[in-house]
Amino acid sequence: MSIDLALHFFDFGDAGFRELSETIRSTVFKTVAESSVPGLVFTLVWALDLESDIEYVQRIAADWRDRTAGGLHVLELESPLETRIERNRHPDRLTAKPSKRNIAGSEANLRDLHERHRLNSGGTLPIDVPHVVIDNEALGPDEVAERFLTQTGLLRSVAGRG
Repeated sequence: MSIDLALHFFDFGDAGFRELSETIRSTVFKTVAESSVPGLVFTLVWALDLESDIEYVQRIAADWRDRTAGGLHVLELESPLETRIERNRHPDRLTAKPSKRNIAGSEANLRDLHERHRLNSGGTLPIDVPHVVIDNEALGPDEVAERFLTQTGLLRSVAGRG
């Protein structure tokens, strides 16, 4: 969401792009955490071998926990690169994420990230947060969500609100 909005004004990676995207993210995190909204799903590609990425995730996790008295879980999705590339071309994803519509550029970025960085944890994250790993190669989004909610015990929480 923040990336696509920032791309309306700046090129990806420019200082203005980074500042606007981060401002949007931090405002969304703060506003949702301090509201009655029951939760937030935030997605990102995390280069687990980059100290700057580790520090970023550590900071947003700490900020979220401070504002919500703890409610944070990390869901790590695993699937082969080719599956990720195929999904990146799906019409629903292209509708939701205008930044992915440059399919060749988006695919090149995925391949580059896959080659240069460690994108899967092997079960252990470099920060201390509740962590669930799901191989989603053969699963749809609803199946992944149900597994995650069940494994974390959040399914009971969601069901209990009804």
